[in-house]
Amino acid sequence: TNNANNTTTNNANNTTTNNANNATTNNANNTVEPPAHACIVNGFTTTCDDPEPKINNAWHSGVALNNNKNVGCPSGDNLITMDETYEGVMCHTEPGDWFRLGAVHCDTRTFFVEVTLTPKTECDPSLVNLKVNGYDCDHERAFCPEMEGGAKRIILRFPAPTHGVVFALYFGVEAGELEDSRLGVQFEYDLQVRAY
Repeated sequence: TNNANNTTTNNANNTTTNNANNATTNNANNTVEPPAHACIVNGFTTTCDDPEPKINNAWHSGVALNNNKNVGCPSGDNLITMDETYEGVMCHTEPGDWFRLGAVHCDTRTFFVEVTLTPKTECDPSLVNLKVNGYDCDHERAFCPEMEGGAKRIILRFPAPTHGVVFALYFGVEAGELEDSRLGVQFEYDLQVRAY
C-alpha cells in the first residue's frame, strides 16, 4: 500500500515506513516506524550540510563571535554591547557546535550576556541543549527563564568591581542522546547572543 507518507506494507510483522527524514527504528516485530519528531533522522542515510567549520565540535575550538571583538568594558565603564544572531545546523554526525565570546569586566557597572537557542526544526526540547562552559542554570550568576517552542535561554550576570579582567565565554549547541544508536538528532537553529 502506498500513500502520501510513502508507506509500504508487506505483512503484519514486516512494515516499512519512510518519511522526509528517512529515520529508521526496528522493534520486536521487525517494523521500521516514522520518528516522533522531525529532528530524528536515520544515522546511516541522512546527510548534513553544516555551514559552520568542522573545527568547532568542542568548547576549546569554539568559533569566535562578534568579529573576535570583546564585549563588556575594555576601558573603564565604556560598555561595548552586541546583538547578533547566527544560523547553524546541528548535524547528527557531530558532537556539538561551539562558539567563543571574549569579554572584559567593567570598573563599576554590571553587564549581562544573554544567549538564546531557537531550533527551527520541530524537536523534543530534551533533544536540544544549550550549554555555557562553566555555567549552568543553578549557577549564582545565571538565570534560565522558561521559553516556548523548544527554545533555550541563559542570562549571565557579570557584576563589578572586577575591572580589567578579561575572560572568554564558550557557548555550545548539542543534541540529546537517543536510545537507538542507529538514529541521530539533527536540526537547524538560530543562536542569538546579546551583551548589554
